[in-house]
Amino acid sequence: MRIFLASLMVLFMAAEAHAQCCDQQPALDVGKGSGALMFDMGGLFSSAPTNFEGIGVGARYGLANKMLLRAALGIDSSSSETDPEGADTTENKTSSFAIEGGVDLILFRRDNVYIYTGGILQVGISSLDPHGKDNETDGTSLTLAGVVGANWFFTQNVSAGAEYRLGIMRSTSETKTVKTTDFTFGTGSAAFQLGFWF
Repeated sequence: MRIFLASLMVLFMAAEAHAQCCDQQPALDVGKGSGALMFDMGGLFSSAPTNFEGIGVGARYGLANKMLLRAALGIDSSSSETDPEGADTTENKTSSFAIEGGVDLILFRRDNVYIYTGGILQVGISSLDPHGKDNETDGTSLTLAGVVGANWFFTQNVSAGAEYRLGIMRSTSETKTVKTTDFTFGTGSAAFQLGFWF
């Protein structure tokens, strides 16, 4: 994790140095053939209608002047320990994985900002494994959502952006004895996206 964050910091400083020597250059003209590597530091799918909150990595590719294909994935793994009085310490492990695909349509472009809309289809799996207990919980989710967002190019090839989502998620949670299925309709947001365009 520290290596990943340090790498992003180096890329950011390089982008700033590039901006100081190239202030007069316009932002990249996003269109057919454009590509980008995207990082989402706020969670690839934070909040409803999806529930993945790790760091996400994605890509964009321009199919046409105002149409971009998008794909993204995220992996998250965490553990927590409980130490009840008079009992042994137990460790709970949680892991999740999500992958999505979709399309962006550029609605408006002015100077260094473009606004887009589109849609995504996302599949996720998760696992909660309490150590020493025979009650592991496995989950799956399928989400269909519309998106609207904006990207701002603060240098020629680097953008910062955010997007909001409105959609429906079908989630299933299963243990050895119980299986439940829920439908959630709501909004979600990607708090911060950093894009490197080429």
